[in-house]
Amino acid sequence: MSQETKKGWAERKAQGLYAGLLPFGAAKGEDGVPIPDSETYPGLRMAFELAAQGKRDRQVAQALNTAGYRTAGNQGNRLFTKDTVGGILTNHFYIAELSDGNGGWIETKHKPFIARDLFNTVQEMRSKGRSPRQTINNGARTYSLSYIVQCARCGGRIRMQTNSKGRPRVYCASRAEGLGCDFSGTLLDVYESQIEWYLANFIIPKDYQKKILEAHRKLGKAYSETEGHEERLKASLKRLKEQYHWGHISQREYLKKYRETEYQLQQLAPGRNGHEELERLAHFLANVANAWREANQE
Repeated sequence: MSQETKKGWAERKAQGLYAGLLPFGAAKGEDGVPIPDSETYPGLRMAFELAAQGKRDRQVAQALNTAGYRTAGNQGNRLFTKDTVGGILTNHFYIAELSDGNGGWIETKHKPFIARDLFNTVQEMRSKGRSPRQTINNGARTYSLSYIVQCARCGGRIRMQTNSKGRPRVYCASRAEGLGCDFSGTLLDVYESQIEWYLANFIIPKDYQKKILEAHRKLGKAYSETEGHEERLKASLKRLKEQYHWGHISQREYLKKYRETEYQLQQLAPGRNGHEELERLAHFLANVANAWREANQE
C-alpha cells in the first residue's frame, strides 16, 4: 500500500498536481486544484509582505498569532513559531512550483498564490538577516547559557541569537511566539558580567571553612583505613582462588564467596573517589572566576 501511495503521488507530481496536506492559505477547489482560502489567504499575504519589509521569522509569527491566525496541516491549529513561518516563506508551492526530486522544479496546475518578485524579495531579505555561519549550514550556535536558563516572567525557554552587530542577545521564546510574555530581554554579555561578578566574589564563610577542613581530615583518615581494608580483601580473593584451584571448596561455594568479596571491594570505591573529588573541587572553586573569564562560548 505504501509503494502504491508513493507511486500515485509521483504520478500526480509529474502532472503538476499537488499531493498531500495543503499548506497555510490554500484550499481545495471544485476540480481538486488548490486555490486561495478565503479565511487564511490574507494571513499568507501578510506574512510575505512583512518578511519583504525585513521582519524576522519570529516577528512574522507574532504578527500572525496576534491577528488570530493558526497553523494548518496534521499538527492541528497551533500558534505560529519562527520555524513554521520559515517553512511557509520558503515553500515554492506558493509560486506554483513543485520539487522534481532532482534539484529542479515542476510547474503546477494551480496558479501562483504569491508573485515571484515578492517571493524572491523575501528570500533575499531572509538571507541578509542570517549570520555567515547560519547561511553556510543553518546550524544552531551554542552560547555560554544555552539550555540552562529560563524566563523569570513566564518560566518559558530562553533563546539566544546574534544580532546584526555580532553580539548575542537573550530573548524569551514565549514572547517571540506571541504567547503573552512581556520579557524584552537584553544582550548576553550583560548576564555574563553579572555571573562573573558572583564567581569573583564567591567566599566560603570562615566557620564553614573550619567544618570543611575537619571533614577533609576525617575523610583522609577513612581513606588510609580503606586502603588497609582493600588490601585484606584482595588477599582474601587470592586465597579463595587457591582453595578452589586445589579443590578444597566447591565451585558453588567459591562463586558465592567471590561475589561477596567483590561487592565489598566495590563499596570501598566511593571513599577513594570522594577524596580525589574533594581535591579537584577545592582547586576548581579557587579558580572558577578565572576559568569563566578565559572560556569561550561553547
